[in-house]
Formats: sequence, C-alpha cells, structure tokens
Amino acid sequence: MSPRLSLLTPLCAFALGVLCVAEAQVVDLGAHKDAGLTLAWESSTSSAAPVEPEPLPGNETPAPVAFTAPVEEPPLPEPEGPQVITPTESAPEEVAATPRRFRYSVSVDVRGVYDDNVTLSSGENRQDDFYTAVMPQLSLGLGDFEDRQENFVFLNYAPSGYFYFNNSDFSTIEQIGSLSGQWRLRRVTLTLSQDYQSVQSSNLNVADTGGGFSNQTNLDVGGRRRVNSYATRFGASAALSGKTSLRLDASYYVSDPEDLIGSSTLSGGLGLDYTYGPKLSLGFGATAGKQFVDEPSPDTTFQQMNLRATYELTGKIRASGSGGLEFRQSDDGTQDNFSPIFQLGVAYAPFDGTQMDISATGRTQNSASAFGQDFTSTQVVFTARQRLLQRIFFSVSLGIQNQSYFSTATGVSTDRNDNYYFIAPGIDVRITEFWFAGAFYTHRENDSSLPFYTFDDNQYGIRTTLKF
Repeated sequence: MSPRLSLLTPLCAFALGVLCVAEAQVVDLGAHKDAGLTLAWESSTSSAAPVEPEPLPGNETPAPVAFTAPVEEPPLPEPEGPQVITPTESAPEEVAATPRRFRYSVSVDVRGVYDDNVTLSSGENRQDDFYTAVMPQLSLGLGDFEDRQENFVFLNYAPSGYFYFNNSDFSTIEQIGSLSGQWRLRRVTLTLSQDYQSVQSSNLNVADTGGGFSNQTNLDVGGRRRVNSYATRFGASAALSGKTSLRLDASYYVSDPEDLIGSSTLSGGLGLDYTYGPKLSLGFGATAGKQFVDEPSPDTTFQQMNLRATYELTGKIRASGSGGLEFRQSDDGTQDNFSPIFQLGVAYAPFDGTQMDISATGRTQNSASAFGQDFTSTQVVFTARQRLLQRIFFSVSLGIQNQSYFSTATGVSTDRNDNYYFIAPGIDVRITEFWFAGAFYTHRENDSSLPFYTFDDNQYGIRTTLKF
C-alpha cells in the first residue's frame, strides 16, 4: 500500500502550488473582488434520480444518476443499476426570520418483498424467497449544505437490514455513509468528501446518500457477493476573473469485493471553467491516474481529456454534460485501449408535481470477476415522477445497459458481452405529513454471452416510510 500512498505527496504538493499561484494572480484583480465560479458542473435533478456515474475505472452507486452536487474530474465509479423511487415531498415548513444553520432529518423505510430470484441465477441455482428490509437513515447538516454556495458540513448514514424467511443465511446488514464539507476563502473554494459502502451485489433496494433508494446490482460480479468500497475526493477552485476559474481535483478509490479481484485508483485533474452567461457554463479538463489491481491482473495507467457544459434552457429544464476520450495502458505491455467517455443529465419539470430525468453514462472499469480484463459500460436511464391530489405519487424508472469486455494481459482473450435492462414502477400515498405507504414492482434481466451471468428477476413489494 505504501507505493500508492507515496503518490499522494507530489500530488498534494502540486495542488498547493497551483492554488498559491492562482491566489497570487487574482489579488491584483481588485475590480473583480467578489466574482468567482466555484465549479462549472452542477445540476438540479432530484435526489432520487440515478447515479452515475462517472467516466472513471472502478466499481457509485448506481443507477440513475442524481446530479445534486458538483461532479469531479474524474468521477469515481459507483455501483450500477436503476433506482426505485420513494416520495421526497413533505408539507411546507414555516420560514424563520433567521435561517437555521443546523438541520437534521431521520427516516425509516420498511419493506416486505417477494423475490423470485434472490441469487440472480439461471437454471437449477435459481431460488425465490420473501424478505423484510428495514432501512433507517440519518442526515446531519451544518451551514449551507443545501445550496452548497458557502461553508458547510454534511453527514449521511444509512444502514440497512435484510431478513430472509427461507434462506436465513442470506440475511445481512449493509451500510452506506458519506461525510462532505466545503470551505470558502477569499477567492479559493476547497471541498473534501469521504464515502463508504458495504453492500451485497445482488440486493435491489439500498438507501443511497442522496436520500433515495438505488439498485446496486453489480453485473460484473454477479450473484451474491459482499462489495466494500471507499472513496476520498478533494477539490479546489480559484477565481481568476469574474468569469474564469481554475479547477483542481484529486481522488482515491478502493474496491474490495468478497473473494474476487480488488483494486484501488489514484487520480488527479486540472481544468479551466468559464461562465459564458447566466445560463451557460463551459469547462475543459485533463485527468491522469493509476489503477492498482490485485494479482494476477496487471495494473493500468489512464489519461482523460474532457469538455463539459451546463445549460439552463428555462426555469423548467436544465442540462449538464461532459464528454471526452480516455487512453489506457496496461503494465503488462498489451495493446493500449482507447474509448470515449461521457456523462449526460437532463432534468425537466414541466408542471408542479411533475419531474422527468434522463441520464446517460459511458466509462471504463476493471473487472473484479475476470483476470486480466477491463470493460466499457454504457447506460441510459429514464425516470419520471408525478404527484396527484397532493397525496398520491406515481413513479417509473427504466433503463438499458451494455458491458463489453477486453483484455489487459498477455495471453488473455475474452468475448464477454452483457446487455441488461430494467423497469420499476411504483405508487405511494402520503397518509400524514410524516408517513408514506406504497407498493412497487421491479423486473430486471441480463443477457450475457457467458451463461453464468444471465438472469431475469421479478420483485413485488409493499413499503411504508416515516420521515421526521
């Protein structure tokens, strides 16, 4: 582990040097004293929208992507899959004369589910079962953690318990936690976050740190495997003028799947952002990183170049996107890989109580299940929510995903290709200000060139949620 950590020293030294130079340059720009752009990438989709993930190798959490915070370069991988939507609306709160700096929220979601394929298998290994899921969630925020324009600290912790009736050995406790903060200086804004996940690769409804419940199905791992992951992200931006800012980020990600091939990724990026107008922001960035993979798979090195933009067409529609190229080299000396990377999110709210979101992602990741292989993953997800009579909430989430594998080691060949799709409708009713109840259905299916990873699954469930 020490060789990996040793890379952090020059990276941090480089970050501080760049920020010091940027700060020295902008001191003379007194005419633009209060101008600045902290991050060019931002979106206003709901917290229950999919994840996405981001075009970087690794294993976050997804799924439909919720663009609720600035996306970092390079974005870190999260678990794949759709989200099952739960209502997030509550009764209007009385506005105090002085805004509260500290807020908290507590919720408990309880579900009863029949699953006709709890092992995500085909043939004789297929098993059905009933299970109960208990998913509490605690959120603590201090400062401007909602708009994230000023200083803030935000903590979210969501443990989940799954208790099976016929297969008690499948019962498990999962955990998802996130701690993030932001500190604004005169012209420099610093951000730091730490995420942790310990989930089963086959579980459908896992509380995510954005406030919804996301599908954490991992197509690469398959079946039922415990996957632990840790992600540390650092970001900084310095205003160079009223419309231009320098952006710097660094990240370290660890994926530790049970009895499979683990990996860690260390990366850093530098970019320039420009605010063209009140509705349009543009940015350019470059990223370089190293992925350390457990033996016998070889390590890989990658470089990325990205263009990104945020555009608010009207008050009802907002789009964010990034696209670029990734170059990847294997330490084994095999043929270099070249692939496009992208992330797109569109949020549309045509009427009060109506929300529609579309997300698309493309990225390259290392395989945790196959020696000497990486894969490119492309996913498109659509999510819609509709409120009726102030108390009834309809939702539907559907999407498709493709994973195509390629070799990173000499003498290894692969033709694995996975095509996955899902659909997840649901209905919820607000009984009181704090109590919701509803029902949902989910169908998901994967068609793989390797029969072991082929499956189809149906879930039928009821749920009740208390929010305080």
